[in-house]
Amino acid sequence: MRLGLAHSLASSTLMGAASGPAPVLTLPFANTRSLTAVVGPTPSFSRSSSATYRDIDNSIQVVENGVPRFHYDESLAGSTATVTSAMFSGTLPFYSYADFADIGFGVPTYLLSGQYLLYLNAGVWEIQNIQTSAIANAYTVAITLKSLGLLIEPAATNLFINSSTTRFVGYSFSVSNSSGSTKGYVLSFDCGSISGPCEITDDELAESVGGSTLKRTYYKFNLATGFSYGFTVSIGSIKNIQIEEVTDSDPYYSFGTSYIPTTSSPVTRAADVCSITSTNFSNFYNASAGTFIVQYTTSQNTGAYYVSLSNGDINQNSISFRHNATNLTSDVIYRSANNEVANFTNIGSGISDDGSPRKIATSYSANNFSACSNGGTVLTDSTGAVPTGINQMYIGYDGTSDRVYYSSRSIASIKYYNVKLSDAEIQSLSQL
Repeated sequence: MRLGLAHSLASSTLMGAASGPAPVLTLPFANTRSLTAVVGPTPSFSRSSSATYRDIDNSIQVVENGVPRFHYDESLAGSTATVTSAMFSGTLPFYSYADFADIGFGVPTYLLSGQYLLYLNAGVWEIQNIQTSAIANAYTVAITLKSLGLLIEPAATNLFINSSTTRFVGYSFSVSNSSGSTKGYVLSFDCGSISGPCEITDDELAESVGGSTLKRTYYKFNLATGFSYGFTVSIGSIKNIQIEEVTDSDPYYSFGTSYIPTTSSPVTRAADVCSITSTNFSNFYNASAGTFIVQYTTSQNTGAYYVSLSNGDINQNSISFRHNATNLTSDVIYRSANNEVANFTNIGSGISDDGSPRKIATSYSANNFSACSNGGTVLTDSTGAVPTGINQMYIGYDGTSDRVYYSSRSIASIKYYNVKLSDAEIQSLSQL
């Protein structure tokens, strides 16, 4: 699958030439790594604490209060590696993973013109010519991760004090629930060494979960009052251990947040708040007709909102792009006067909601709604009034006062036309 975030538009109309409409809002977060709008108003952003993210070289970086984060793809999809060896020197793109049983863990796969494979063998990078089967050590390997866009996460508390200390086989730790109700938790960690792999074992169920050298591992569980969970490092080494309480009672419908560094006491990270409101919103938004194109990284959080627009009550008058917890896909929902007037559920069926890229285009006018995901089939609804009184847009969450439904993932881009584009146009605009 081609995962490039840029989309080449053949239509001069969509490119904004004089013959047709131009977008009145363009926010290409993944491409520019900036909050600044290319067209239209720049969103406001706040967070009252420092926070971490993965940079382009896969290193954990810390940003200060009120600074947005532009996250990179830990799955390696769409990333590249610059390689130097006796066999090949140059840049290789990531396409997929391969699992070599004799090496003992999954390794990233690179292909260039169907000829080369790069992999990690017992801590040593090797490159193989697939056509001749010749193998050589790679002298240098520099991995550059693909940009995913603006990372938006809820407030979170690191419940386990860990700092970044590397912990080896035999190291044990636990978490206990002394509250009056069952709570859901997400444990996350990184491998402690590039040689990998790493693995922990649940002491109660003897259930193991492991990770590769580059991608953070998440393990979800819940605890009733008075119970505790113990974990032991069983393979390799781990670092950046974090256990956090999640908002869902069933943690299997939640996704952990990014690493929160700690020293001698737990640290609470404030929520990311990103929005366009007041005249900044009203100056570009057309209440009677319009077209949105939103690209994001899919979430596992129950009811997560990627983008939401409302009059202050999301259940009354709103347009929302959200996670479908039942079908594990995405929804585009239009609400007017407390009624769902257009409900495009299960859009993008068959596409994973675990960090996969999704691009949804939707257009609206009275009795004429359309939506399309990743260039697939256009869904339509020919009945319903458009939402009224919409005066705000929130990015990465639902915009309610309690701010419950965060995506905890990255928003790649948002674009808006203040006219209703045709079904053929939104199908083209929704292609990755």
